[in-house]
Order: sequence, then C-alpha cells, then structure tokens
Amino acid sequence: RIGYRPCIIAAQITSALGIAGLAFIPELLPSPFAGIEICVFVYGVGSGLIEVLCSPIIEACPFPNKESVMSLLHSFYCWGSVGVILGSTIFFTLFGIESWRIPAIIWAIIPLYNIYNFDMEYSEEYCDTDNQTNKKDFILDTFDFSSDFPSSGFKDFIFGGGNRCGSL
Repeated sequence: RIGYRPCIIAAQITSALGIAGLAFIPELLPSPFAGIEICVFVYGVGSGLIEVLCSPIIEACPFPNKESVMSLLHSFYCWGSVGVILGSTIFFTLFGIESWRIPAIIWAIIPLYNIYNFDMEYSEEYCDTDNQTNKKDFILDTFDFSSDFPSSGFKDFIFGGGNRCGSL
C-alpha cells in the first residue's frame, strides 16, 4: 500500500510540471501544438489524480453534513477554473497577451506550494508517541465547520496542509 500522501505529492508534481511546461516546452519542440498537448496531458493526469485522491479522504472523515462537504469539494474544480480565467484575464489586461508565459509559471506555484505542505512535517500537536496522527483530533480541528467558513484547517487541507504527521 502506497498511501495517499506520496500519491498526492506525485499528482502535485505532475500538475506543476505540466503547467510550468506550457511556458517553454512548445518552443522546444518542432511543433508548438505538440508541446501544448504534452503539457496539457501531464497536468491533466495530475489534476485527475488530485480529484480522485481527495474524494476518498473527505468521504472517510466523520462530518455531520458529509453530503454538503462532498458537494463543496467537487465545486472547487469549478471555482478553480473561474479563478484561473479571471486571474489570467486581469493579468493579460494589465500586462498584455505577449506575456502569456508568466501566468503559466505563476499558476504552477499553487501545486508547488501544495507539494511543500503535503511533504512538510508539522508540529507534534496532533501526534502520539509513534509520530502518528491522532486522527480524531486532527479531523475535528481540520474540518471545524462550527466557526467562520471556510476554516483555516479546511483551507490547509484543500491547499495541501492536510497531513500533520505523515500517516495518510
């Protein structure tokens, strides 16, 4: 069994490589379109793996409102698309379409940040003596929907901070 952590890190790596590759791989190949196709395939694999891996993690959590949390998780793909379109449009309006390589590098920062968060060892706050996550406390604190939503714990999970002690 590999576990979720290395798989999600691999998914983030492929996403980052594919997105960042859009900035330079099309120029390295004889056919720029082939370079774009390769990059889209690579980041598509990573994005698909992220979608597939996050669903069972959320499904396994003991939420009182699991259906709404799963709906929220699946809506993040749509919100991400809207964010990329709006962010890129604003960038192109300010800096011109001739600077199209820069947003590709900027958008690749998000999966790179996620790699850092998933790979980073956190404090011992949620760990027992064997450096294993106290799953009950971690889940309750990470997905605390009783306070202002979205909670920082939920944002940490979505943006990569969901693994405190490496047991996922």
